[in-house]
Amino acid sequence: MNEQIKLEEIYAPVSNHLRLLEEQLDHVIQNLCGTNNKEVLEHAFKIPGKRMRPALLLLSASAVNPKISLDIKAQLIQLSAAIELIHTASLIHDDVIDEDSIRRGQKTLNNVFGNKIAVLAGDILNSRAFLIISRQLPVVYHDRLAQMIETMGLAEIEQLKSTGTIPTKEEYLKIINGKTAVFIGNSCRFGAMLAGGSEKEITALENYGMNVGMAYQLIDDFIDQEIVSIQYDGLKEAEEYIKEAKNSLGVLEDTVYKQKLLNFSEYILAYASV
Repeated sequence: MNEQIKLEEIYAPVSNHLRLLEEQLDHVIQNLCGTNNKEVLEHAFKIPGKRMRPALLLLSASAVNPKISLDIKAQLIQLSAAIELIHTASLIHDDVIDEDSIRRGQKTLNNVFGNKIAVLAGDILNSRAFLIISRQLPVVYHDRLAQMIETMGLAEIEQLKSTGTIPTKEEYLKIINGKTAVFIGNSCRFGAMLAGGSEKEITALENYGMNVGMAYQLIDDFIDQEIVSIQYDGLKEAEEYIKEAKNSLGVLEDTVYKQKLLNFSEYILAYASV
């Protein structure tokens, strides 16, 4: 499978939005970077990731409102940038915690600059994300994002506490829910909210994201040959979550955006065979 082409096809309907996102991220990083610390924060964005969370946010928004106004479009780009900054900050902190030296084929921030600078860089990205949101969006977004980051942190603590042991299946799924699914679920929810979706549509897209997030992490753990995923048959579990994700979209009208969300859920399962 050519992963890049597959994602490009899925992201195609929101490709212009994603291009604006990249410009916004570059603008944010350049504004953050002084003469003495430019290389630190730029290093975290040297090799772009999948942009999965922003893409799902944008697809979710268009799935409930294909004719988004320019004002809402601008807010979506700002929100997408904040989401990606938070995600990048979480990866930086994860690399410190896990003592990883390579990510996406390049040296991690902590490998190049040390743990102390890496932790501070992650904190700076989180801070900038909340500054963007506080200036651009209603307080409901601030609250949910703060709760989300808290949930992610607590899940990481639970995972660390279980190091050296095999958690129960219930504990394992709870950790995955907290560290991955909640973020992806909220990304879809935020897109639907900002685009003016009904409560039914917003809930459906959040459920879609939660289930996709569970499947994604289960498969990722399986690929990494995590004992816990193998013991609890992570691939089989992932298939069930993807079924639930697809079913969640039943309340939406048939559009190209809904189809791409369905395609993305299929991509997640195919990811296991990469």
